[in-house]
Amino acid sequence: MNRACLTLLTLLALVPTFGTLSACTGKAVDDSGSGSDDSDGGDDSDSGDSSDGGDGSDGGDGDGGDGGDGGDGSDGGDGSDGGDGSSSVDADGDGDPSVADGGTDCDDSDPDVYPGATELCDDIDSDCDGDLVDEFDNVDGDAMPDCADTDACAVAPAGLLIWLQGNDQTDAMGVATLEGTADHSSGVVGDALDLRTETGLRDLSPDPWLVTPLSIEAWVRVDASTLGEPQVILAHYECADQCATGTTLSPSSYMFRLDEQGHAELAVRDADTLGEEPFDIATGRSVVADGTWHHIVGVLDGPSLSMAIYVDGELDHAPHAMTDNDGSGFAQDGDTNVDPITVGYRRASTTGSAMERFLGELDELSVYNAVLTEADARALNVAGIAGKCTD
Repeated sequence: MNRACLTLLTLLALVPTFGTLSACTGKAVDDSGSGSDDSDGGDDSDSGDSSDGGDGSDGGDGDGGDGGDGGDGSDGGDGSDGGDGSSSVDADGDGDPSVADGGTDCDDSDPDVYPGATELCDDIDSDCDGDLVDEFDNVDGDAMPDCADTDACAVAPAGLLIWLQGNDQTDAMGVATLEGTADHSSGVVGDALDLRTETGLRDLSPDPWLVTPLSIEAWVRVDASTLGEPQVILAHYECADQCATGTTLSPSSYMFRLDEQGHAELAVRDADTLGEEPFDIATGRSVVADGTWHHIVGVLDGPSLSMAIYVDGELDHAPHAMTDNDGSGFAQDGDTNVDPITVGYRRASTTGSAMERFLGELDELSVYNAVLTEADARALNVAGIAGKCTD
């Protein structure tokens, strides 16, 4: 057999064929390799030569072996050993692996949550101790601290003088005697005073109001469409009806209101000499006249000569340093005339007519002879529909 045919037969031995006609022998090649069709026994000896093709199969074996090396690439799968090391992975970088990976971090997606973290008053278990209450007050004894509990009433801060709950015109503290009429609407805690179409109310018991420190808080709902001038929530003005002739005392005044842009604002004038002493005014930064309920607090800390505004439980105006008033209290004008506290408007000094009317809804309007803190404001806001505790 010539060298060309021998080479061809060698290649055919490597590649399976089906009934291929050999160009060298002119016979059909038996794919089964039985050689039964070969009548030429002498030629059969050539098949012995074709054992060289078997040698070629060694190359095939080698190729398979090489392919096996690709299999050895499964050692890359051994990289799953890195997976074994996942027990020490700290996804949020707070120094504690997750509980699921054998660590102690109960939330490995939040870097502020880990064993030993400072517990905040919210619905997150920051220190991973399984307890949300921790050192916080929990009046109703459930699993949520009062300051983050939407079904727990807020303990009323000390110094509560008057409390208009909004369900009627009654002062729950029994201090104020109210005149006038008001509609009612659905409020945050039960019903609210709806002053959108009514002039407002007035209180004929002013003595408890002539005090400092003083804090006023309320839930308010006002539409932006009503803005344009200040809207008074609560006001007291000595000389609201008249000032005594020849008096040496000033027309003291304070107003808790929304300004023309819808920010919560507390304005105070407590000067001790007659004349138009300027107001000290603390104005919040958040617009609350947006048609939704907001909790607002105005604080006068007379002894510290500072004022503050809180909105929805957060400080909305850094303490305002009083520069034009002495914080000593609100002087009476020296006459025997009763100058009323007004709710929903302020009275003009000459005519007594209503000015700067509040054109919205009021709920839980309260006044304190105390300095409410941010913690107080937050607790009152979080209490929401539960309101202040009644006992």
